[in-house]
Amino acid sequence: MRFRRWALNDWNEFLIMARGGTFIHIINGQLMSVLVDDDPASSNNKPGLIGFEIEGAPCKVSIRNVWLKKLS
Repeated sequence: MRFRRWALNDWNEFLIMARGGTFIHIINGQLMSVLVDDDPASSNNKPGLIGFEIEGAPCKVSIRNVWLKKLS
């Protein structure tokens, strides 16, 4: 049986953790990617924007229950 990482026509849970130059992406409890950016020129601790982006064919995207938590 093939594991489906996301549910079609249903809600999915995305967890994105960013600390320093490390970014972890989890979808529905399944680790999807880890990115480590160790280039000191690209790191900054300035406030920024958060956005949602979709790529590909025209489709419908719904977003609900967005929580932000500052990691110390």
